[in-house]
Amino acid sequence: MAGKQVVRVEKLKGTGRIRRRIVHAMRDSNPRNADPARAASNTYFMPNEPIKDFMALAKGERSKLAIERWEKRLPEKYRSDAVTCAEAIVTMSHGALTPEETEKYLADGYAWLTKHFGGKDNVICGAVHRDETTTHLSVFYVPRIDDRLCFKSFVDGPASLAKLQTDFHENVSKQYGLERGREWSPARHTSIHEYYSIVNETVRALEEKREQERLAYREKKKTKDTEQEIER
Repeated sequence: MAGKQVVRVEKLKGTGRIRRRIVHAMRDSNPRNADPARAASNTYFMPNEPIKDFMALAKGERSKLAIERWEKRLPEKYRSDAVTCAEAIVTMSHGALTPEETEKYLADGYAWLTKHFGGKDNVICGAVHRDETTTHLSVFYVPRIDDRLCFKSFVDGPASLAKLQTDFHENVSKQYGLERGREWSPARHTSIHEYYSIVNETVRALEEKREQERLAYREKKKTKDTEQEIER
């Protein structure tokens, strides 16, 4: 059975919420679902910043620089209820692609989404997270056209989101043998916040399973050692 593409786009409002999401993506916090031992394998980027210099920044500096870029990219005037940021997540079913295919798929996904969201001028920052169960891309955009914010010009309701999924499949994931998923499925679209909640639950379940296996192994070894001691 072929793996499926995973593409999530979520509008963000409120300075606090946007800051928290950027801090999470730039790993200036310590996510529960991430493995600290694999953190060095992540890649962080921001347009017009040399990748090595951006990644070498001290803890907190990447987020600070990204938030400054977001604030500068906002128009001088906009409605108080306007969507000022959008986050996109790209990944695929766990184990569907090789590591090499995954890197190419995410790079192609970034290029396509960036074109869809108005070009690199609208990119705030992004990251490829390899420290979680499944490698994925996270990118933040300012939904801006000329001197105005207009998220609906990029994504406008369920029909528009369904078209984005289809176009992404035709232009990106189809080339990697990934399936789009059933169009107009009764299954509800999962938000990025819910996506991370599901990942967290999966990681916790795996941790509990591994702990149970460790305890069972210790108990089995203890019983075996006791039997050997009796035989002697």
